Amino acid sequence: MDKKISRNDPCFCGSGKKYKKCHSDLHPDSRAAHLIEMHRNIEEKVTSYQKKTGIIPPCHKGCYSCCFDDFSISEVEFEYMMREMKTWDSKKVEEVYNIALEQCEQIKEERPETWEALEKMVDAQDIEAFRKQLIDHQKVSKNKFPCPMLDQETKSCTVYDSRPLVCRTYGTTHVESNALKSVELCENISDSVKHANETPSADLEQYEASFYLNLTTPDGQRVLQRTYPIYYWFKIFYKRTGKKIAQYNHYDNPLNFNQSIEQADLTTLRGFNLI
Repeated sequence: MDKKISRNDPCFCGSGKKYKKCHSDLHPDSRAAHLIEMHRNIEEKVTSYQKKTGIIPPCHKGCYSCCFDDFSISEVEFEYMMREMKTWDSKKVEEVYNIALEQCEQIKEERPETWEALEKMVDAQDIEAFRKQLIDHQKVSKNKFPCPMLDQETKSCTVYDSRPLVCRTYGTTHVESNALKSVELCENISDSVKHANETPSADLEQYEASFYLNLTTPDGQRVLQRTYPIYYWFKIFYKRTGKKIAQYNHYDNPLNFNQSIEQADLTTLRGFNLI
């Protein structure tokens, strides 16, 4: 059911501001709204855990090791980054596009199998395709280049407030698999089991995210949404419109922002001729 909120009610994001003066452009039951609430929940969990235990992970300002990790994010997470980029100067946006497109060319040349998978795996319901992509991420682990959103001069994230879930949870939380076998997560976190004992679990958040990041048909069936590396999302957007501008995936239609999840699902499913 759609969440109801009046313009003078506290905003769903937890800022304490009135809805009309905070996220009034977002439907309170939209994918983006749920994403923002998840961001707040994770930050509160991490802060509470660290205050209670006094244990602070080695992640710190100026460390950007995980910015080289090979990972994928969802459509709404990339669009949420784009929402922030809409406030940027157009030249800055174009520069990031150019960096990302150059990275795509590097992947295409140096890792042709990865590129072929990204280009050909178009069936969102192809579980094998998702599995292959995950294995490829694990096999590669690190890219030769950092995330296109990393400022090369300051070594800081240019969309820090809008960064994806993986960036918010990596290093500051753990998932169950981290505690099962000791592996090196990065040069600063050499033992995943030890790290799991010193950070809060994000398993519940990961589970909940799977429900609002994917689609649901009117009869309750789940339809997986394809995730992509950040550099490849830029390629998708540029190929679709031929423009290096801050835009949303559906030809700049903000359906993941101004519609409830149920409404957005119907629109998307009809677009794919799935209903």
